[in-house]
Amino acid sequence: MLKDKTRKFYIVFWVFFAVFLMVTAMQWATIFYLEQIKDSLNPDLNLRLFYFYGILWPCLVLGEWIVYWMIRKRISELRWIWYHLILLVLTFLILPLVVVIITIFIRGNYGATDSYDFTMVVYRVRFYSFWTFIILAHIFFIIALVKAFSKPAESDHDQDSGFLDQFS
Repeated sequence: MLKDKTRKFYIVFWVFFAVFLMVTAMQWATIFYLEQIKDSLNPDLNLRLFYFYGILWPCLVLGEWIVYWMIRKRISELRWIWYHLILLVLTFLILPLVVVIITIFIRGNYGATDSYDFTMVVYRVRFYSFWTFIILAHIFFIIALVKAFSKPAESDHDQDSGFLDQFS
């Protein structure tokens, strides 16, 4: 039977892998959709940047997943990994869905001019939220790495007690 710490790590590890799969699916679904409607939007639309991000973000998440697997025995607390994982879920899964839902609501309830203005505000908020979440997630990733490779703090019980310590 697995130790409790190992079991908890495997839960985080497989949730992280599921996030990788979902990020990959969402990136490539977006590219596939844009390929389908490209001609109706703009025949000269260049999708190279979408392809770049469609490869970059899944590779980044996969790389972090591999790093966590390689240092799994050194990780003492999973808190920083959970923070990293939650921010990635917010960034790549929840934020795009919220933006789509808000955009559909705005376009259905407001005129063309107001709809455009509100949509631009939503996309601006999405842009800043996206990069804020990415930066924070990777700060937690770095903290997890630093904690994994730092020396464990010595407790009072690890040191030999001196003869006079029993009288204090």
